Amino acid sequence: DHAFSVNDLADYKSAMEEDLALAQKAQFALLPAPDEIEYFRQKIGVNVASHYQPSIKVGGDLWGIKPITNSKVAFFAFDIAGHGIT
Repeated sequence: DHAFSVNDLADYKSAMEEDLALAQKAQFALLPAPDEIEYFRQKIGVNVASHYQPSIKVGGDLWGIKPITNSKVAFFAFDIAGHGIT
């Protein structure tokens, strides 16, 4: 027998919201920062504009940019959807 009170459910909801907020913060930290994008504009001449907004608090799509040489960059994108928050 499992009995849940309203307080138990409220505590669970609060914990889930905290977990989602932490996951969202971690996800956005993986995206290129504005100063990184500015570096590529100044050093390589690549202008990049982006907007990232997942349809829910945490999405599975991410992108990035990395230098290859002094005149070339690599863009990459990946999707990690369907695996839950963890």
